[in-house]
Amino acid sequence: MSRYLRTIPFLLLPAILSLTAGLVSCSQYSTKPVSKGYHNLTAHFNAYVIARDQINQAEQIIFKSRQENYNQLMPILLPVDSMGMQPVKPQIDDAIKKASLIPERHQNSKWLDDAYVLIGRARLIKQDLPNAIEVFKYVNTKGTNEDDKHTALVGLMRAYVEGSDYTNALNVAEYLRNQPLNKINTRDFYLTKAYLHERQGEYAVAVGI
Repeated sequence: MSRYLRTIPFLLLPAILSLTAGLVSCSQYSTKPVSKGYHNLTAHFNAYVIARDQINQAEQIIFKSRQENYNQLMPILLPVDSMGMQPVKPQIDDAIKKASLIPERHQNSKWLDDAYVLIGRARLIKQDLPNAIEVFKYVNTKGTNEDDKHTALVGLMRAYVEGSDYTNALNVAEYLRNQPLNKINTRDFYLTKAYLHERQGEYAVAVGI
C-alpha cells in the first residue's frame, strides 16, 4: 500500500469529526444559522410538503366524490362530513403525523406555524372540531408570522361555522375584517363569511359579500 493511500484515513478523520460535531450541534432550539438552515430544510421537505400534498389530495378526493342534491341550495363551501372523509381518513391521519414532526423535531424552523395550520386543517376535515379550534387558536396566540396567524383565524372561523357556533364565527370575522389580509386569506375569508351567512339562512347577505 502506498504512503498516499495510508494517509487518506487520517485526512478524512478531521472532516468526519467536524461533520459529526456540526450535526450534533443542530439542536432544534438553536438560533445558529447552520442549525436553522438544517431544520428549515428537513422540516420543509421531510414533513411539511408531504403533509400539505396529502391534505390537498384528500380534499380533492372528497370534493370529487361528493353527492349533490339539486333540490337544495348549493353550499358555498363543501360542508365537513365525517362519513364523506372516511375513504381518506388514513391519508389525513398520516398527514397529521407528518406535520407533527415539525413541532416535535424542528422547533426553530420557519415552517412551525405552517405545520400547525396543516394540523388544524386536517382535524377540521376529520370533523375533530374541538382539537381543530385549539390548534388554530394556538397559532393565533403563539405564531410569529402574521399571514399564518390570519390563515389560522380563517380556519377557526370555518371550524366555528361547522360547529354551528355562529356567534364566535362572527366575532372572528369582525376581527379579520380590519386586518391586512394577503390575497389568499382575503379570498378564503370572504368565502367562509359568505358560507357563514348561508348557514344562518341569510342568503341575500351571503350573495352580497
